[in-house]
Parts: sequence; C-alpha cells; structure tokens
Amino acid sequence: MAELKGSTEAMSAGDRLRQMSQINERLKDVLSLSYQVGLGAVNASLLARRAGTASQGFRVATAELGNFSRKMDEVMAIIETAIFEAVNATAGLQKISHRQELFQAAVKYSTREREIAWVAASGRKLARNVQSIETARMQLLVYLNRARVQSGVGRVTARLARLEAVHGGSLAQAMGNAVLVIEETVTLIVEIIRELTRQFEKARQ
Repeated sequence: MAELKGSTEAMSAGDRLRQMSQINERLKDVLSLSYQVGLGAVNASLLARRAGTASQGFRVATAELGNFSRKMDEVMAIIETAIFEAVNATAGLQKISHRQELFQAAVKYSTREREIAWVAASGRKLARNVQSIETARMQLLVYLNRARVQSGVGRVTARLARLEAVHGGSLAQAMGNAVLVIEETVTLIVEIIRELTRQFEKARQ
C-alpha cells in the first residue's frame, strides 16, 4: 500500500501558515503607506491650488497620485481576501495531513479493504488541498504583479509631480518637498511588493 508524506505535509503546512501571517503583516504596512500617499496627495493638491494656474501640471499629477492610493487600496483588499482563503486552505491541509498520518499508523498492517480505502480517500483529499493552495499561490502572484505595476506607475507619477513643482512660484519648494515625501513612500511600497512577490515565487509545492 502506497503511503503519503503526512508528517512532511503537516510541517510544510505549518511553515505556510507562518509565512501567510508574516505576509499579512506586510500587507498592512502597504495599506498604511498607501493611506499616507493619499493624505500627501491631498496636501500637495491644496498647495497646487494656492500656486495658481502655473501649477496645473502639478495638480494633475497629484490627482493621479490620489487615484493611485485608491487603486492600491482596492488591490490590497483583493489580496487580503485571497490570503484569507489561502490560510483556510492551508489550515485544512494541516488537519488533513495529521489525519492521514493517523490513518496510516492505524492500518499499517491491515489488509481490510475498508480501512485501506479510508487512507486512499484521505490521500486524494490531501492532494486536492495541496493543489488548491498552489492555485491560490498563483492567483496571489497575479494580484501582486498588478500591485507591482501600479506602484511603479505611482513612483513615476510622483517623479513627474516633483518636476512640475518648479512652476509653483513661491510655493515651489513646499510643493517639491510634499511630493518628495510621497515619492519616498511609494518607493517603500514598491520594495514591499517586490519582497512579497519573491516570497510567493519561492513558495512552490
């Protein structure tokens, strides 16, 4: 009778749960940073209004940064939901793996067809659960790639806004400083997204 790696799968499930917990904390960091970008964009937009028509390009760029913040929040919400589903699947894997190990120990020397069928059925369920986790991982990579692209666009937009800040007259320095903070914050978002992507790319079955 073929045996499946119950204890190994249980161990890897535990590792996955710890990884998901760490990733969830990093996602909270992204949400916090995205919120800061949104506030910074509002502040920069107010400066642009005070600077007048000469800062129209800056105003457009800061409005796009506000849009970036909202889009990042939307993507992060999708990723959080996907993480929640992956955690549930991983917890299920851990439970099934433990049950599989107990089944194998109980029927190791058994020739009864019903008991052997229990182990086989548990093994099939285990395999399906492993596959669902891999599917969730691939979906998360798609969402993270979308977030990476958006954060890259956000960083470029922040740089453009900083260039446009020179037309702000007496407020040029304040506008430049405001958008510099936004650019640095978006850069942090980019780095976190890259880090998360690397983690999921390594987390293959």
